[in-house]
Amino acid sequence: MPGKINPCIPEMMMQVCFDVYGNDQAITFAVDRGELDLNIWEPIILKNIFDSFSILTKCITLFTEKCLNGIEANKEVCLKNAENSLSLSVVISSLFGYQVANKVALEAYEKNQTLREVAAKKGLLSETEAAELLNPENLIDSVKMQHLLNSKIN
Repeated sequence: MPGKINPCIPEMMMQVCFDVYGNDQAITFAVDRGELDLNIWEPIILKNIFDSFSILTKCITLFTEKCLNGIEANKEVCLKNAENSLSLSVVISSLFGYQVANKVALEAYEKNQTLREVAAKKGLLSETEAAELLNPENLIDSVKMQHLLNSKIN
């Protein structure tokens, strides 16, 4: 089919993972059945470990070459998705409680707005505070975020 992206490499990766899961299960059973220092199941343990190493090494290399190399994130779309995420309501919950955060998140969802817009419109935060506190980039810096929350709470 024209324009169709063939998923065979990612599917191969999943099949290899299924095989490794099966090997892991066999290893777990063998280790569980071993007695003291005499584990008669060592051959199956070693066979499955080395099989897993072998197929994973080959698969990861192929997956990287055929699927991952050259992929670039669309930073604008990623930022927009992060800014529109309702998970940012955890900041509002930290400041105003769960019930308020729930109402803000619901309104943002229903009106297809950001939490930043709704929080500012409701008067919970100023435009500047909302921009700073609900900036997804600030959430990955726990020290900065704690400082911002503490300054707002105090």
